[in-house]
This record gives sequence, structure tokens and C-alpha cells, in this order.
Amino acid sequence: LNQAQNIAALGSWRFDPAKKSFQLSEEARRILGIAENRTVAPAEMRTLIHPDDLPAFDAMGAAALKGEEYDLGHRIVVDGEIRWVHARAHFYFDDFGKLTATVGTLQDVTAQQLAAAHLSELLAFNEKIIAESSVGIVVIDAQGRCILANAAIAQMVDSTRDELQTMNLMDDLDWRQNGIYAIAQQALAAQTTHHHMLDGVSRSGKTISLDVELVPINWKGAPHLLILCKDYTEFLAARRALEDGRRMAEQANRAK
Repeated sequence: LNQAQNIAALGSWRFDPAKKSFQLSEEARRILGIAENRTVAPAEMRTLIHPDDLPAFDAMGAAALKGEEYDLGHRIVVDGEIRWVHARAHFYFDDFGKLTATVGTLQDVTAQQLAAAHLSELLAFNEKIIAESSVGIVVIDAQGRCILANAAIAQMVDSTRDELQTMNLMDDLDWRQNGIYAIAQQALAAQTTHHHMLDGVSRSGKTISLDVELVPINWKGAPHLLILCKDYTEFLAARRALEDGRRMAEQANRAK
């Protein structure tokens, strides 16, 4: 049993209300940092609970005394080190409703908690990159339903992220007129990246020029399309103005 508990990082414990003491298995003592094979008083156990988690710890205990399930994840502090544990317990009562014993388990879930926190931070970082990117980012499924759109693409087409994420872009008239519908279909069918310069019309009727890259991706086992857009409208307008100015200058020189 000790070997099994050690492998699972899952210790067991028993609380005797009459003696007001805890009996801990070998693995439970390792998790709690209590090396000696001895009983432990409730006051000593309480000092291990992270101060911020004491209210939840107390509330769970009070609820369990009323017959509710005891199932709580919380932090403990062992020799200055914070560990995450998951505790479960069953409360036993006599015929008069008096608590006679509590038997429970304590699992060290520090590694899982740290991994989950790292993943959460990574996802938040990725979301921040997408949200603050100046490149317009859209993800659609094979049917054209918009799964994701960032603020940059919403600004380019004079729309909102919420509006874009309720759209089916394959049904959008402008998509069909400017040719991006056909390109999207080709990219999905061939599973190859396509890169094009396209002219379109924003929601406000403004003509926009976009550098569009369509990248097939698989998500949850289904084909999707990642669409990256850069707004070249002002750049192309400036280049045209420069070319017009150069032509006018050349004409003036010829006339002179």
C-alpha cells in the first residue's frame, strides 16, 4: 500500500475526534513534510494550510460536517515551499449524529498545477500576441464559419470582432466578388498556402487593398484556414500618388 501511494503521490489519513489527532500514511507524511511516524494534532495540521486558502478549508470542513462531500484543492506550505494538494474525505457519524472518524486521501498535484498554470500563461501570451498584432488574423472552418478574428482585421474592414465571429465568410458577397472565395477553396482543397494581393470593400464602402496569405491548418481533426491580412491601402495610394507626381514632372519637363 505504501508503494502504491508513493507511486500515485496519494497519501491517506485518518482523524480521530476522541483523541483529536491525525494518523498519516507514509506518503501523506512525505507530502506534508512530517517525517516522524506519529499522530498529529489538528492545530499542527492547520499551520500547514496556506493562509489564503484557510477560509475555503474551513468552509469545506463545516459543509462536510453537515453531510456534504469533502473535495478540495488547496495549497500547503512545507519548509517555505508552496505545494498544491487535492484532499478528499468521508465523515463517519454514530446514530446520534456525533462524528466518530474522518478518513481521507491527500494527493500532491503540484506538478499538474504548475503545468496548468504554465499552459494558462502560454495561452494568455498567445492571445495577447493575436489581439495586439497589426496583422489581421482570421480563422475559418471548411464551411466558412469564422472561428477567430482579431482587432486588426476588424479595423481593416470597418467591423467588430463580435460581428466577424458570427459570420460565414464563404457566404459573404465581397468574398465572392474579389476572388478570395475561390482562393480559399483552392487552399483548403490542395492543403497548400496561397498568397495574393486583393482589393475589397469595407463595411463602410471604402475600397481596401490587402496582402492576403491563406494557410491550411488542422484543428481538432478538421480542416481550417488561417488567413493573415496586411492593409496596403495607404501604401498603394502613396505609391500611386508618387508615380502620378513623377509622370506630371516628366510631362512638365517635356513641355519645357
